Amino acid sequence: MKWHRFSVPQLLGGYLLAHLLLFAVPASSESDFAGTACGPIATAEIQLSLNLDALGYPSAPFSASNPQSTSNFQLAATVIDALGNAHALHFFFSKMAAVGNWEWTLGLAPSETTAPPAIPSDPFVVVGGGNLTFDTVGSLVAVSGNLQLLDFMGGAPGGNPVAISFGPIAGVGSGEPTTQFAAQSALNSFTQDGLSSEQCRFADFLKVRVQPTGGRLSLESRAVVWVAVYGSSEVPVRSLSRRSLRFGPERVRPLGVHRRGFWRRHMRDLNGDEVPDLLLRFRARKSGLTEPRDTACLEGLVGGHLFVACEEVPVCGPFCLAELDPRMLCGPEATSRVNIALRLGKGDATTAPFDPSHAFESSSLRVPIRVFDSLGGGRAVSLFASRISTDSWAWNVAVDPSATVHPPTHPSDPFVLIASGELAFDASGALVGPGIHPTVFDFSGGAAPSQVIDFDFAGGPALSSPTSSGSGFSHLVGSAQDGQAADDCRIEVIHHVAPGKRRD
Repeated sequence: MKWHRFSVPQLLGGYLLAHLLLFAVPASSESDFAGTACGPIATAEIQLSLNLDALGYPSAPFSASNPQSTSNFQLAATVIDALGNAHALHFFFSKMAAVGNWEWTLGLAPSETTAPPAIPSDPFVVVGGGNLTFDTVGSLVAVSGNLQLLDFMGGAPGGNPVAISFGPIAGVGSGEPTTQFAAQSALNSFTQDGLSSEQCRFADFLKVRVQPTGGRLSLESRAVVWVAVYGSSEVPVRSLSRRSLRFGPERVRPLGVHRRGFWRRHMRDLNGDEVPDLLLRFRARKSGLTEPRDTACLEGLVGGHLFVACEEVPVCGPFCLAELDPRMLCGPEATSRVNIALRLGKGDATTAPFDPSHAFESSSLRVPIRVFDSLGGGRAVSLFASRISTDSWAWNVAVDPSATVHPPTHPSDPFVLIASGELAFDASGALVGPGIHPTVFDFSGGAAPSQVIDFDFAGGPALSSPTSSGSGFSHLVGSAQDGQAADDCRIEVIHHVAPGKRRD
């Protein structure tokens, strides 16, 4: 039989919005397939990635007697001992008073470990822990306590060494990073290398990966997601049980799985290695995936053993058909520019010099603006405008005292003044002089100091008109800024996005 090479994106056409790949990599084994290993195998390595909320309040020192109240974030994961028994290992993360520092603690229930609790009534026994340190942009720069020795109940040998990785440190290392952004604390991924007595692992055979097209998986009614299973001489794709294959949270079956000639229609040599691969199709909408991001898993049986391979994919709604690849930019982005257009009215009364203690009384216009710091934290900034002569206005930028490391002039002041300037206009009301005013912010909460934000009163391309003066009273025409929160995504480039048509 001759295997034909072809381009998968060309094959899929306009409906290709996400492309998941499963890779087969040969390795040695003692099971029925080369490239597999079967349990029991004790957990020796744990890899996890999470985000810890930069805006959370420091907790009290961790106590095993009251772990929920003395930690900011908790999670539990299954690990395996040398006999193949599963145990629930608990992680507790407590924010410390020092900026960017967290304490993490490992705990086991008293019934899971031979170590005694500090107090007989404690719900957990502390079995390890360490510290995490983040920089001002939320990146992990130091970790302590990577290697832990765990003693499990149930007859397994004591002192089981477990290496714990939180991802790259100071940009060095592999895996998904652990971060401290201004977003809700959450687990991004968790893997451990232990196997129970009933489990087998196919080495690096089954991995789900989004093809680097930048595309999104559409939930349009007839949109499909294609999954390519790369075979190898050690683990041929014909060893998969086609009727066991399931995809997504709703565990949908592949299209055409019950039709005669399934293998003939779906087997191709996708990578030119002269070994058959398997190309599967699933209805995206029926898969149960949800926007804006979700975890897509393919599961099934290979050689009688269960496999599950997962990957997080970007998802767009049921009426979004991204016909060409958009670029999704996610995560925190510090604001660097605020475009603002004001209509400053000559009907405003001339006010006294701006006073943060009486901000509203000493200004004729207040514009609230939301900007973002280096950790993705939203900060409320107020722009005040005050008429000082016929054709000039003063502008003042101020923030809430809790948003900056600088103290207010008076303890009771509702605002801290950050910067001031003057806007001048000619007889026609057009802005004269510089329209862009760089302003330096020192936000609190561990964000990077000296964040420069350009206030552009000329409006810029995002707004239809610049700041001007004229008759009537002052008001905001429009504003825009370029930052985003830690849990937001935006599309930088879209060649074409059209509304999809309902077809069901």
